Parts: sequence; structure tokens; C-alpha cells
Amino acid sequence: GTTDAPELMAVMLDESVQALSTYEEVKAELITFLIKYYKQEYKKVQLRNDMEFEQKAFLIRSIRDKILKLQKGELVTFAK
Repeated sequence: GTTDAPELMAVMLDESVQALSTYEEVKAELITFLIKYYKQEYKKVQLRNDMEFEQKAFLIRSIRDKILKLQKGELVTFAK
């Protein structure tokens, strides 16, 4: 990758942006991001009317399980 993109240069020059330096910091940020993502996906699935009940129930259980694991501090496999 190139570092001369204006967007990247702005981040590199912004002193308020701090790099995550430890595995635990990166993991915590990733878990926060994934919890938000899966909560949004959960809401989307709940509102869908174009799938069979069994498929919808499976997706809801799967997403709920991932959210619970993330809240316990475990990383989960990301799947769209």
C-alpha cells in the first residue's frame, strides 16, 4: 500500500489518533465493533419477512450466540 493517499496522511499527522499497541487493546476494540455489528444484523433479521421461520430462527439464535460470546470477551468467527 501507498502512504501518500490524502486520507491516510491526515490520520498519520493527527496526533490525537493513537495506535493500539497491545493485543488486548486490539481485541477489545474488535469485540466492541463486532457487538455493534451483530446487534444491527439481529435487528435486520428480526424485521425480515422474506424467509422461512426455521431459517429466521436459526439466524437469530446464531447471532444471539455470537453476541453472548463477544460480551464474555471471546472472539467469534465473522461471517456475513
